Amino acid sequence: MMKEIQTRKTLLERVKDPHDDLSWDEFYNYYKDYVFIIVVNMGVDEHSAKDLVQEIFVKAWKALPDFDYSSSKGRFRSWISTITKNSVRTKFRDNSRRPQTDELEDNFFSDNKAIDEIVEVEWKKFVASKALENIKDEFSEKNLSAFIELMNGTDIKKVSQKYELQESTLYVYRTRIQKRLCREIKRLNYELN
Repeated sequence: MMKEIQTRKTLLERVKDPHDDLSWDEFYNYYKDYVFIIVVNMGVDEHSAKDLVQEIFVKAWKALPDFDYSSSKGRFRSWISTITKNSVRTKFRDNSRRPQTDELEDNFFSDNKAIDEIVEVEWKKFVASKALENIKDEFSEKNLSAFIELMNGTDIKKVSQKYELQESTLYVYRTRIQKRLCREIKRLNYELN
């Protein structure tokens, strides 16, 4: 596990080399969904969002050689989020075909707090999704599916019947998976921040 953490930390250094296509692909594949969901939540339609994500990563690619990562200066995700927010704002400002918006939308784009809340919520979802993906091989598909349904609020009796598991067994699996998931989320937050 320590090697994985070291590899992720060094990824930012490796992608500074514009000729390291393998590292760039890893970087892009790791962060593209996070950037995409921020863009969509800022009001860009999905089709345009795909194009904008490409533009954002081109900007990041150009800026990364000069990017000096230091945890004392801030988090990497803050840097990529800033590029994302500024790109969306520029898209709306420069789009001459932008329809007239109401005052609420204009206030949204001038309200950094609202945008930062979207970024934070989406980061938590992104990390939780990556964590669940990382631990999925440690548990049976049946147990993970039951866990997800329980976390989504499905009644334990319904889950018990659907998966033909005793309620007491479901409580045990839920606790085990939840503890493991929390450890993985903590690890990813340390590694990716």
